[in-house]
Amino acid sequence: MMWGAILGLGLIRKVLFVYWTLAASFATAGLLDVPILATLRSFVICFASRGKTWEKNLERKGGLLGLSVPQSYFSHFYLVGVIWGAFVLYSAIVTRLGSWTAVVNLSFFSLHVFRRYLETVLLMSYPQDARMHVMAYVFGLSYYIAVPLSMLPESPPASGDPSNSASEVLSFPWISVGLGIFVLAAGFLVQYLSHRQLASLRKRIRAQQTKSYYAIPAGFLFEYVSCPHYFAEILIYTGFLMVGQCELLLCLLLWWVVANLLFAGRQTHQWYLNRFEEYPTTRKAIIPFLI
Repeated sequence: MMWGAILGLGLIRKVLFVYWTLAASFATAGLLDVPILATLRSFVICFASRGKTWEKNLERKGGLLGLSVPQSYFSHFYLVGVIWGAFVLYSAIVTRLGSWTAVVNLSFFSLHVFRRYLETVLLMSYPQDARMHVMAYVFGLSYYIAVPLSMLPESPPASGDPSNSASEVLSFPWISVGLGIFVLAAGFLVQYLSHRQLASLRKRIRAQQTKSYYAIPAGFLFEYVSCPHYFAEILIYTGFLMVGQCELLLCLLLWWVVANLLFAGRQTHQWYLNRFEEYPTTRKAIIPFLI
């Protein structure tokens, strides 16, 4: 059976194309501080608010603008990603309807979300009053359903011919996949070390029993950027794109990841500058020496 017969993959890919195009466009609108996009940008800023950038005055406005959930609900995203990603990976392997590059990507995605789930529940610590907008929460849940589906090939590989296995090995893009795995591994390592650095900082703050929950991060890549964990996320999805041979949906996915994290990184960087007078002005927001 083909993916189209089982899941209507052609229709799913069209829906995903619209999904990623709209998501990336909205994130890009949040980056562009131009008058014609002012209203749209204000909604993006509102709905993307979370943690230290959450605007408490939004809660007083009521209605959709003021709806929020605890930021600790981030763990729900990764739990959905672990379960759904494992199911899509299992389906791709058992039915042989996924290409080998898709299987590699889905395997690393499952590893990624499992690691992030463990980091969120065991390593990270969120203030009790840390919130995120309910729209960000709903989108986050849908995001971790959409990503594994976007990693499936545009068309299932041919099957039934014994010679296919040998031809697949010969035609497999070993170099680009190998480079992609290297970028993925680098992103995994940078992100884990960054999260561990933040967790260590928060433990020190609690030990000092200060009123503030935040301090200036230092050490590792925090010496160069305010959000090295966002930089690592861009590396990870760049690796997925390389392994997936730059398929269209993965290109759109990376567009959204870059636009969203540049937006969030810039918001966080500005928050640090406003909060701490002594914050290093030489630091960039997310990409060392550039942005």
